[in-house]
Amino acid sequence: MAELHIRNLGEVRKALAKAARTDASTADSVVDRFVELTPGLQDKLSAERHQLLTGRRGTGKSTLLFVLRKNLKSKQIPVAILDMEKYNGRDYPDVLIEVLIALMREIQPKLTAREFLPRLRLKWKMSSLESELRQMLTDPQRLVKQLSRRVNNKRDSGAQIALKGNYAGQEAGATASAQRSRDEEISAVGEYEEFKIQRLQSIAARISDLLVDVMKVSPDGHAVVFLDDYYFVPINDQPSVLGYLHQVCKGTGVWLKVGGVGSRLHPYVDGHPPVGMEPGHDLSVVPLDVTLADFATARRFLEDVLAGVVSPYVTPTELFTDDSRNRMVLACGGAVTRDYITLTEASLDEAVERMSKKGEYHEDAILKIWAVDIQSAVKKQMNVKEQEAFQRDAESDASALSNRWRDICDFVASTGESFVLVPQAQLERDVWGKEIQQLENLRLIHRIKDTKLKSGASAGIKMMVFMIDLGQQANVRLSKKIPEFWTSVAEFDNLRRSSWIYTPDWREKKAKDSGSAIAHSSSDEESEPLFNYED
Repeated sequence: MAELHIRNLGEVRKALAKAARTDASTADSVVDRFVELTPGLQDKLSAERHQLLTGRRGTGKSTLLFVLRKNLKSKQIPVAILDMEKYNGRDYPDVLIEVLIALMREIQPKLTAREFLPRLRLKWKMSSLESELRQMLTDPQRLVKQLSRRVNNKRDSGAQIALKGNYAGQEAGATASAQRSRDEEISAVGEYEEFKIQRLQSIAARISDLLVDVMKVSPDGHAVVFLDDYYFVPINDQPSVLGYLHQVCKGTGVWLKVGGVGSRLHPYVDGHPPVGMEPGHDLSVVPLDVTLADFATARRFLEDVLAGVVSPYVTPTELFTDDSRNRMVLACGGAVTRDYITLTEASLDEAVERMSKKGEYHEDAILKIWAVDIQSAVKKQMNVKEQEAFQRDAESDASALSNRWRDICDFVASTGESFVLVPQAQLERDVWGKEIQQLENLRLIHRIKDTKLKSGASAGIKMMVFMIDLGQQANVRLSKKIPEFWTSVAEFDNLRRSSWIYTPDWREKKAKDSGSAIAHSSSDEESEPLFNYED
């Protein structure tokens, strides 16, 4: 088994830094070391079906899309990946026009000797349409146009007289005529307004017909379009953008794959008529998240990904202690690849500092990451994580989500633990419950799984168990042991405590409890240490 020697630390750092983000510059290396989260996932996403791909930030959606693009292109299937972050801040319908321009550019057929002229004509048509869309993009949202019409009326009138007579045996005659004409011209001028979305609707059928023609020269008769990080489209405009794309792609063989953070996606609005694409009907929902509920799957996947990054210098089992391997999964809240990579890099820094203080740092020394290194790293990363969550990802909900997060942190501080139970019905129905779902997608709290309490006022009510991020843990709890809820039902049962139920009125409820009742509740529930670093 490969151990990490200090002399190889630089190469490992370089590999981790490169693997932290996926873009076009790192696509080739990503494809080579790709690990499939669940068997058959690539085949599922390649299906001829519109799909909604949901998952937290950092779960590897972009990596998966790059791999899919390479595999589809190897089969000569047209594929486009549109990074919606590039259009962040664009007003509707300009963002839609940008997407259409990118779509026309990405799926243009390649010229081949066999079908040269048909493909060339298609490229001309697509280039012409792209030019029209670019002009539309630069135009104002509202155009005032003039319409003038002229009508010419020409009227003719006249008379004709014929005379006949005999003179000296000869017949003679004469004809006289008169003609009169009059020209009349009537003109009318009017003004009318035309909005961009009306102009887009007027060319929708032409776009659809063009896509049909493109698919006819495609070897497989279909194309795949990925809209990555779709939540960068303003949430109120998302249904309208998808609705138009669905309109022009329907029946053409072009399939849309819409990806993003689940709670920030709004693909459909019911109404008369409905707008957008309805999940479960127009869109098949494909979750790309593995939470703490599937702890073993998450750990296996993350360690396989890391092995592809840091080999041949070290293996994950040699880099981490047994306890720290589990701690890494807890710190990431499941299979969040980007967090796992960046946390490994940060934990290496903490391990180096620990070894330096003990005088153990030298070229031939073997470096191993302990759980205490991980905890130090997540504490230092917490401020950055919160800033990213509330300043970048939460957008208009930043203030409400920040307040909800602070309230939950106050709650767990009052309980002295790190878990919260949320009534399932309120989690899905109430505004504050949906805020908790968004905090989960921002990776500040981590879902475990649902349960029911066996006794007390909340007995039989379905609850969802969450753990707050390890970076928020108070230093006083660092010597405590966390229940290993992933190992057995008995361990998971340790999380079913009525005192951990969170609702926004928790302060009022706590104030009503008498001191004796609180003391009695505490004596009934075992308060095992939460963390125990045995390294």
